[in-house]
Amino acid sequence: EASEAQESPEALERLNLDALSSEAQVLSHELLAQRLLVALCTELPEVAKALFGHCDAVTLAARSWSFSGDEPSINRYTTSGCFAAHKDGYSLTVNVLLSDPDTFTGGGTAFWPQLETTNEGSENGRHLLLKPSRGMGVLFNGNVRHAGMPVQSGIRYLYVASFDLESLHEE
Repeated sequence: EASEAQESPEALERLNLDALSSEAQVLSHELLAQRLLVALCTELPEVAKALFGHCDAVTLAARSWSFSGDEPSINRYTTSGCFAAHKDGYSLTVNVLLSDPDTFTGGGTAFWPQLETTNEGSENGRHLLLKPSRGMGVLFNGNVRHAGMPVQSGIRYLYVASFDLESLHEE
C-alpha cells in the first residue's frame, strides 16, 4: 500500500509530462516502452515474468499503462527540496537524473531495506543513498521505501515514473 509522501512545496515542483511539449511526452514513452521494458526483459526476465506474467517487451508496451498520480513527471528540486520517505505501491518505479551532478549539492535517493521494521516512520534508519550520473536510470519495486534527499544548493531535475501494466485482452 502506498503511503502518503510529503514534500517541501516551496522547494519541489512536479512538472507533469502532459503539461509539457509533445516531444517530451514522446521521449518519455520511448524511454519506458523501448528502453526500459527491453532492458527489463533482456537483463531481468525473471522479474518481468514475476511482475507481468511474461517478458515480451512489445506485448508489454502494448498494455495499458497505469501511472502514479501526476506521473510521469519531472521533479525540480531547489535548495531544501526533498521528497519524504514513502512507498509508491506500483509494480515499478524508474528515476532518471536529468541534471549534471556538478550543478547541485546534496540530493540523491535513499532506500531502506524492505524487511526492516525498525525506524519505519523515520528517515534516520539504516539506508542506501544513490547519487547516479546524469542520464542514469534507477529502477526499483514500488514496495521499496525510499526518499528524495534534500538538495543543499543548486537545482536537481529528476524524471520519475511509477507504473503498473494492465493487460488489455487475452495475450
